[in-house]
Amino acid sequence: MAQRNAAASSYTLKLPDTEEPKSNLVVVQVIAWLPLRLDLALLGEAIGKTAWNAAAAEGGERDRRREPAVSLLDLDEDPQQPDPHLQPSNPRPTKKRPSRAKRIAIWSSQEERARRLTGAELDARLKRASRRWEEQFIARFGDWEAAGNLPPGAAQAARAGVSNLLGGVGYWYGAPLVKVPRTGAADKDLLLEPGVEAPLYSAVPSRSFFPRGFLWDEGFHQLLLRRWRPQQSRDVLAHWLDTQAADGWMAREQIRGREAHARVPDEFVPQLPDAANPPTLFLVLQDMARGLEEAQGADGPDVELALDREFLSAAWPRLTAWYRWFNASQAGELPGSFRWRGRDARAAWELNPKTLTSGLDDYPRASHPDSHERHVDLRCWMAVAARALASVGESLRAPAALLEPFRRDARRLGDWEELQRLHYDAEAERFRDWGRHTEDLALLRRVDGRGVEDAQRAPVSRALAQEAGGEAGGRRGVLDARRVDALDRLLKNKDGGDADVELSAAQLRKPEPPAHGWVPHTGYVSLFPLALGLIPADSPVLASQIALVGPRGELASPAGLRSLSASSSLYRAHNTLHDGPYWRGPVWVNINVLVLQSLRRYARQGGPHAEDAREAHAALRRSLLAGVGAEYARTGYLWENYDDETGRGRGSHPFTGWTALVALVAADEA
Repeated sequence: MAQRNAAASSYTLKLPDTEEPKSNLVVVQVIAWLPLRLDLALLGEAIGKTAWNAAAAEGGERDRRREPAVSLLDLDEDPQQPDPHLQPSNPRPTKKRPSRAKRIAIWSSQEERARRLTGAELDARLKRASRRWEEQFIARFGDWEAAGNLPPGAAQAARAGVSNLLGGVGYWYGAPLVKVPRTGAADKDLLLEPGVEAPLYSAVPSRSFFPRGFLWDEGFHQLLLRRWRPQQSRDVLAHWLDTQAADGWMAREQIRGREAHARVPDEFVPQLPDAANPPTLFLVLQDMARGLEEAQGADGPDVELALDREFLSAAWPRLTAWYRWFNASQAGELPGSFRWRGRDARAAWELNPKTLTSGLDDYPRASHPDSHERHVDLRCWMAVAARALASVGESLRAPAALLEPFRRDARRLGDWEELQRLHYDAEAERFRDWGRHTEDLALLRRVDGRGVEDAQRAPVSRALAQEAGGEAGGRRGVLDARRVDALDRLLKNKDGGDADVELSAAQLRKPEPPAHGWVPHTGYVSLFPLALGLIPADSPVLASQIALVGPRGELASPAGLRSLSASSSLYRAHNTLHDGPYWRGPVWVNINVLVLQSLRRYARQGGPHAEDAREAHAALRRSLLAGVGAEYARTGYLWENYDDETGRGRGSHPFTGWTALVALVAADEA
């Protein structure tokens, strides 16, 4: 259609109805003078405006053809007293129909509906909805923008993050693919089996790039969703817990249905039943339990607290099964130690074998994975899980016999002396992983028997290629130590180029063999004892950890805390020919928020380091809000992570999963 009169303020064009017994496609071409406003309304047959017809209000028969499904937001709930001994098969809240109709259905003509969906009427409705949303936002996060103490762009970024996180909550249905070992076969001989078909209701990290549920992301999402709408948060948590296998395992990625499957490369679709993920759901579950404990003795009933109690009571069997699965599947060799499974010791094509299960994919761990590894972040997550289960059980007034195993684990995993023995490098004043490691790493090209470089195959790690034994997919190629691929420049954060890099005589030597000891990288993994509140407030160790994240600390950057120290040998290093640095320098909002929350608690607890914690919190809050806000103002997006030197957004965008946690930071709740 063409605008024939440039002076015309508005006009309406009605297209004829069309209907085909298959998918319909309508193409509308508009040619107009700019500026242009176009309201396009697609109207089907007349539908009801409200949930119930008039007959229902009088208790008569309802016309079920006109009766929509009941929304969770309109439930007429009557919470019952919870019983922690009950072990229902499905912890999801039961949908109950309202006892009577609250509204009367109104039916309107297509002309009336078109008027309400276009023009001035639409403008007015959108403005009213916007005002209501703003009122709800202020009620939940405070009117901190009015105080004028936020960096430019931070308020807009926080609002966009929350609204897009809410808009990204979706529903999937299907069966995941699971890798299971063949009976009597070697561990690597796996079968692909479909899991149980089930629904999933969940938020997502990015609607455009990661449109599916991620286990460790979801705990962070729920810190916001619970604040916005507690019932919706409980429903999401229930769906996640309902994906549990009989032994308590939950897949770290929920790829359910063909649509979700289509967005994932085939090799990453199958899930391994021994693969864990950080149990971040315990963060929000612990908040629920804390709310119940604080409300003890309060005057009058609280509906939300009663619903929390009912949910936790129903979820208790799933939570304990999940915790026991972690203890059985991720335990380390030493008592009290833990090790992420899923690292590939044969991955000679990687500079440092990834640990996808930890959520910190390429963060440097021990260069040569083995069963002796000890991972400090997993030890800290297990302490949080045990502490949360003890709190949940106490809030439900569970019997002592049921609670004691979790109280005992919480005491053991919170044991400060044991944590130091397993993970504290006193000389460096850093918390570290332990494992078989060498720093003498580089990626080299393979050469054939004639000494000709094989450019078709990926580079291999110099240290791992020297290891005895075969390589997955075939025998290792012979390495020519005379030349290193130009990628080596990139790995060491030097200028790129096409020319070969000649090795010095010192570099021609055989690599330093790996040995068991501390893994000497400082970054996010080093921060977990601080971030999850496991360091005593009066310990001298706390001072060095606060200094690490303070404004002059090793991990401080203009955009927040960097994921890996600039002094690390793998800072900004590519892990393979095509895998750029991911958790090797960039700033990630979720870990920054954990650190901020912990600093806030240490500042409020008092003690010799409270003032240092307060100053570090203020500086980190400013830099994080300034970095995210400035980049949102520049690009209009929230990003997956941020460059620690320039502050520029990196990775997928819009990324409105845990990056939306800037709303908590702006509200000074982190």
